Amino acid sequence: MKIVIDIPEDTYKAICNGCMLPPDVKNVVRGIKNGISLPKGHGRLIDESKITECEQIGLVMKDDNVTRCLVTDAPTIIEADKEDKK
Repeated sequence: MKIVIDIPEDTYKAICNGCMLPPDVKNVVRGIKNGISLPKGHGRLIDESKITECEQIGLVMKDDNVTRCLVTDAPTIIEADKEDKK
Protein backbone atom coordinates (compact mmCIF):
# COMPACT_ATOMS: atom_id res chain seq x y z
CA MET A 1 0.00 0.00 0.00
CA LYS A 2 1.19 3.49 -0.83
CA ILE A 3 -0.14 6.51 1.03
CA VAL A 4 0.52 10.22 0.94
CA ILE A 5 0.79 11.80 4.39
CA ASP A 6 1.15 15.33 5.72
CA ILE A 7 3.49 15.71 8.72
CA PRO A 8 5.38 18.71 10.09
CA GLU A 9 8.78 19.33 8.53
CA ASP A 10 10.47 19.14 11.96
CA THR A 11 9.01 15.66 12.48
CA TYR A 12 10.26 14.56 9.06
CA LYS A 13 13.76 15.90 9.80
CA ALA A 14 13.82 14.20 13.22
CA ILE A 15 12.88 10.86 11.62
CA CYS A 16 15.59 11.27 8.97
CA ASN A 17 18.12 12.02 11.71
CA GLY A 18 17.04 8.96 13.71
CA CYS A 19 15.90 10.81 16.83
CA MET A 20 12.13 10.56 16.96
CA LEU A 21 10.50 11.99 20.09
CA PRO A 22 7.00 11.21 21.44
CA PRO A 23 5.44 14.27 19.70
CA ASP A 24 6.96 13.04 16.42
CA VAL A 25 5.31 9.64 16.86
CA LYS A 26 1.93 11.34 17.40
CA ASN A 27 2.42 13.43 14.25
CA VAL A 28 3.30 10.37 12.18
CA VAL A 29 0.33 8.38 13.49
CA ARG A 30 -1.98 11.34 12.79
CA GLY A 31 -0.46 11.69 9.30
CA ILE A 32 -1.07 8.02 8.53
CA LYS A 33 -4.64 8.09 9.88
CA ASN A 34 -5.42 11.13 7.73
CA GLY A 35 -3.32 9.98 4.76
CA ILE A 36 -4.57 9.44 1.25
CA SER A 37 -4.31 5.88 -0.07
CA LEU A 38 -3.15 5.63 -3.65
CA PRO A 39 -5.21 3.08 -5.61
CA LYS A 40 -3.45 0.11 -7.20
CA GLY A 41 -2.67 0.83 -10.83
CA HIS A 42 -2.61 4.63 -10.38
CA GLY A 43 -0.97 6.76 -13.03
CA ARG A 44 2.09 8.88 -12.40
CA LEU A 45 1.53 11.74 -10.01
CA ILE A 46 2.86 15.06 -11.24
CA ASP A 47 3.35 18.59 -9.98
CA GLU A 48 0.78 20.29 -12.17
CA SER A 49 2.03 23.75 -11.19
CA LYS A 50 5.38 23.02 -12.87
CA ILE A 51 3.92 22.37 -16.36
CA THR A 52 5.56 24.69 -18.88
CA GLU A 53 4.78 22.71 -22.05
CA CYS A 54 1.75 20.66 -23.01
CA GLU A 55 1.22 18.97 -26.35
CA GLN A 56 -1.88 17.17 -27.58
CA ILE A 57 -0.81 13.95 -29.29
CA GLY A 58 -4.18 12.51 -30.18
CA LEU A 59 -7.71 11.64 -29.26
CA VAL A 60 -9.00 8.39 -27.76
CA MET A 61 -12.55 7.12 -28.14
CA LYS A 62 -13.85 5.01 -25.23
CA ASP A 63 -17.50 4.27 -24.45
CA ASP A 64 -18.70 7.05 -26.79
CA ASN A 65 -16.51 9.58 -24.95
CA VAL A 66 -13.60 11.38 -26.57
CA THR A 67 -10.53 11.97 -24.41
CA ARG A 68 -7.55 14.10 -25.36
CA CYS A 69 -4.13 12.49 -24.99
CA LEU A 70 -1.62 15.00 -23.67
CA VAL A 71 2.10 14.94 -23.03
CA THR A 72 3.55 17.41 -20.53
CA ASP A 73 6.96 18.22 -19.11
CA ALA A 74 5.62 18.16 -15.53
CA PRO A 75 8.06 16.56 -13.08
CA THR A 76 7.00 13.18 -11.70
CA ILE A 77 6.41 13.15 -7.93
CA ILE A 78 5.45 9.45 -7.67
CA GLU A 79 5.92 6.95 -10.51
CA ALA A 80 2.90 5.11 -11.89
CA ASP A 81 1.97 1.86 -10.19
CA LYS A 82 2.74 -0.78 -12.83
CA GLU A 83 0.86 -3.49 -10.92
CA ASP A 84 -1.94 -5.15 -12.92
CA LYS A 85 -5.46 -4.08 -11.99
CA LYS A 86 -7.36 -7.17 -10.83
